[in-house]
Amino acid sequence: MTKIGFVTTAHYSEELRPNGIEYLNSYLNSISENCEVDYNIYVMDNESVIPFDDETQYFYERFENQKSGGLSKTWNVGVKRAYNDG
Repeated sequence: MTKIGFVTTAHYSEELRPNGIEYLNSYLNSISENCEVDYNIYVMDNESVIPFDDETQYFYERFENQKSGGLSKTWNVGVKRAYNDG
């Protein structure tokens, strides 16, 4: 059976991305409504002011300093984790 890993980077802060939690929830809902195969979701939190806290829906990893690798680092870590999970 096919299994898919969805990797996304998320960020929430009042100053830079006040809708970050809303965007993440919309993304998660879209996957659950439209994906018809087994999947895992990997959320890479890129230094949010308030960490995302619903780890029941997805695998979660927080990056405390987004300047130490930026967006590409979070994607690479997420893809590697998804690959290692099969």
